[in-house]
Amino acid sequence: MSSRLPKQRSLNFRIFLITITLLLSACQSSYPASVTSTSTVTLSSPPSLTPSPTSTPLPPLIILLASEGADPAWVETLQGQMDELAQAEGLRFQTKNNLEVSEPESQVRLVLVLPPDPGVAELASTISQTIFLAIGIPDVITTRNLSVIGAEGAHADWQGFLAGFLAALVTQDWRVGVMGTTDDQTFRQAFINGVRYFCGKCRPVHPPYHEYPRFVELPPGSTSENWGTALDLLLQKSVQTVYLTPGVSLEELSPYLVSREINFISNTVPPENLHTQWIASVFPDPFQNIPELVLELLHGKESFDLPMQLALETNPNQVSPGRQRLAEAVLTELQAGHIDTLGPP
Repeated sequence: MSSRLPKQRSLNFRIFLITITLLLSACQSSYPASVTSTSTVTLSSPPSLTPSPTSTPLPPLIILLASEGADPAWVETLQGQMDELAQAEGLRFQTKNNLEVSEPESQVRLVLVLPPDPGVAELASTISQTIFLAIGIPDVITTRNLSVIGAEGAHADWQGFLAGFLAALVTQDWRVGVMGTTDDQTFRQAFINGVRYFCGKCRPVHPPYHEYPRFVELPPGSTSENWGTALDLLLQKSVQTVYLTPGVSLEELSPYLVSREINFISNTVPPENLHTQWIASVFPDPFQNIPELVLELLHGKESFDLPMQLALETNPNQVSPGRQRLAEAVLTELQAGHIDTLGPP
């Protein structure tokens, strides 16, 4: 029995060693042999904090379409008005000599068009989403996107009538006259009617007892000497105030006006050397209320057809505030179509 015990212990020890060996092998198969990894990890770049640039659409355009031959004074006036309006409305403004029908409609919001006519009716029909405003272009007809100012012209009868009314209003005994060319007969007849609208038969209270108003006419292109002689004919009839129609050159006549010391009404504001004798100027003004009208069109107002407006500039040393109000009241009635300017006086 004592000999079998050492053998049993030896066997148990071998079994223990085999068990330990198997356990160590199992552990080695569960864990990597090295802590060093051979795999590669690629990191993406961090996102940029600066956003990528994007294209910002430009504001819509207001265009002044002034073809070759357009009145420079009209162009200058509208440029000043529209540049200021466009800035206030967050729009862009440009002046162009022509407008292609291929202009992107989304970029052109409104086009103002001056004479000579570049074919505004066709442009408005083709570029149908753009608003058009024709100023002083004859015979243009209003459409859905085409508004018109002054298609009937400058109303010579309104100008002459208002000049006649004002001349009689400020002149003692209504001793007034009119000078013009043979092409200015509408101005002359309307002037006579304007004088008589105020003073009836216009009979002087004191001598000399001439019939008023007086008038003289010369052919277009007459010399300054011819006009000086014509002015003398009026002075011989004691005329104190003369209306100079657009056919008379104020520049050529100015030396005679100064030397004869006669008061006058003209169709333009005269130079400083004539201001003492200047009573007033009556002339077409298509730009009254243009900024307001353009704003209304931009904000959805329907198209319109308005007459050419008149401007009245007066000399405060010659025209009192009361007479100014009377003249302005007649101007309002004229532009509303309430006065027959060329009918029998």
